[in-house]
Amino acid sequence: MAGLNQHGVNLRKFLPNFPVSIPVPTTLGTRLGLNVNGCLLGNLETAVKSCLILDASGPTFTDLTAEINDPVTGTVTVGPTGELFDVGDYIAFGSDAKFSGIKMVISTKGQGDAVAAETEWEYYNGSAWVDLATAALHWEDDSSDFTATAATGFTTFQPPSDWAVTSLNSGDSLYWIRFRSTAIDAFNTDEAEMTNAVLLGHNVSSGKIGALTHCYNFDASGPTYTDEKTDINDAGASDVATFTDGGDEGDAFYIGGTRKFNGFVTKIGTAGVASTDSMVWQYWNGVAWTSLESVAGYNDESTHLTAGTGVYLTKFDKPADWVVTIVNSVSGFFIRLYCVANDEYTATVPLLTQGWLIEETIVVGQRMLFPCEVTAVVCTALHTNSGTTDNSTFVLVNVTRGTHVVFTWTAADAVDRISGLSLLFNEGDEYVLQMIDKDGTTEFIDVEFRLECLLTGE
Repeated sequence: MAGLNQHGVNLRKFLPNFPVSIPVPTTLGTRLGLNVNGCLLGNLETAVKSCLILDASGPTFTDLTAEINDPVTGTVTVGPTGELFDVGDYIAFGSDAKFSGIKMVISTKGQGDAVAAETEWEYYNGSAWVDLATAALHWEDDSSDFTATAATGFTTFQPPSDWAVTSLNSGDSLYWIRFRSTAIDAFNTDEAEMTNAVLLGHNVSSGKIGALTHCYNFDASGPTYTDEKTDINDAGASDVATFTDGGDEGDAFYIGGTRKFNGFVTKIGTAGVASTDSMVWQYWNGVAWTSLESVAGYNDESTHLTAGTGVYLTKFDKPADWVVTIVNSVSGFFIRLYCVANDEYTATVPLLTQGWLIEETIVVGQRMLFPCEVTAVVCTALHTNSGTTDNSTFVLVNVTRGTHVVFTWTAADAVDRISGLSLLFNEGDEYVLQMIDKDGTTEFIDVEFRLECLLTGE
């Protein structure tokens, strides 16, 4: 049963309580230093097997595979050079295996009057090229059809169940996606150019747990903002003051990102003691601050940061009407814990040690292949460089359910099995694995995590 479905094994045939072991992809390139606090685990990047440009006027193909895989000297124009992307022109990306997206480095953004309306992202379903950019496939495109400001962007999706291999330019049969023009001069001012791109492997991590972009303590009596960004993103114990003077009416604790997120993890150093518990998590809908607690999928394990010392997950479905707003002269997607009455935390104001956003920029993500209970994690490193006796702490989160377990990898142990865990999953539940506390000097390189599970049946 090696491979667990990657090689066609049907796990449903096994009885409940059958033990299985799941490899969790962890390499970024080939090496990952886990002493980098807040690093993302699970983004498996692979080279583009084939990159082709079609000039529909010929029609003629140009093979740019070497260029798309060369981050130093490569330059890839999105479409035939000098033609501003005419009707039928396309750029196609192919792979031996299904993939979940493309990470691209855009050097020149494309410009046109209506690029989104005059282009299509498509995949081949065995009989025709069909729309890839659908909500059903959890489509997200940071590049905005190659028109976003030049930067690294992600175009991500759930691999379609009917995605089929096909051959382009008489080449190998591959899984292809393509970006195609449906109008004359879709890029009517500047053609888009990339330096290089990589594919995001199938089952790549679905959520990115990362640093908070913005964090403020707001005292309405001033009014004054205190920037807590540095402290919320480092491991200093209990150094993030969430409120001033016990949390009076109008005071707020703001958390923000550059794009929408669907939750956050907090490590509470000193739990708040609430006097009234009339606080409320809110988001900005373009008109007013609105309760986040009535949004589908909302669950706050921290109970307004009062649950006790420890690590807690607060999650929610991203509101459709959530829009950018300005807080302390900074633009972003913000949520806030708002004090409705005076002296909300008269006894003890909550102090945080650290926090992380869960950014579902890669929506399809790391999904459990079958219903199971994770009972242990085996951590293996091909190399360690130990200079301390401290340990590293990780959190495994079931994003779908809003549950998690915390485990510790013992310092200097090249192989460590942590047992006694219990985290339930249904088939298709999303999960992420994140380091939440580092030991300072131990570096684990070429890392593998394996989840030991008991199948729980249908």
